Order: sequence, then C-alpha cells, then structure tokens
Amino acid sequence: MFHVPYRPYPDKDGNIHLYPFIRVRVGRKRAQVTRFFEAMVDSGACDCIFPVALATAIGIKVESGEKDERNGIGGTQDVWIHPVPLYVGADIIEINAAFAKTLPVAGILAVSDSLIISK
Repeated sequence: MFHVPYRPYPDKDGNIHLYPFIRVRVGRKRAQVTRFFEAMVDSGACDCIFPVALATAIGIKVESGEKDERNGIGGTQDVWIHPVPLYVGADIIEINAAFAKTLPVAGILAVSDSLIISK
C-alpha cells in the first residue's frame, strides 16, 4: 500500500472537492507506453476509463474494441474496451480498460478494498 495524495477538483457547479489521484502509465504488451500522468481514483467506478486520445497515442485502434456504454461523471457515453497493462508504482496490472471520447480527467481508476480492480 502507498500514500495517495488528494487534489482539489471542481465539480460542474464550480464547487471544489478533494479527490485522490495517483501517477500511472498505460501501455501495450511489448509496445509503446505513455508517460506518467495523474488519474483520479474513483471508489464508485466499475472500470478504469481513459480518453480515446491516450489509446490512439499508444497505437490502439479504439473502435476495434468491444463497444459498450458507461454512466458516470460526464453522463452516458460509448466506450471501447481493450486489454492493457496499467503501471502503478513498480507494479504492472493487466486490466480491461474502457476508452471514452470525452472524460473530465486524464483517467479514472476503479478500486475495491484499496486495490485497483479489472474486470
């Protein structure tokens, strides 16, 4: 377990709330990996969700993935599911990440019992 810093983040009405963010990277097996970026930890999320632009940057053809819908911070939207390694600290966790066309943060991480989960 490691310390997770909380950062201020405004809601749609401009009210400031504190949310936990951690530095992660996303990649493809034996291929390109993103730079580190801060993703929001969301204990209510059922999937790790990242922007489509991130998938494109590491060479994933987004719409070749399994299409689904997610409801969340930005409302209901289409997502495409792809298996990717998630780099958290020294750990690499294989997840099925959802990629969305719009996302209010650089990434959303699903959690359960203080561990990042994947479906």
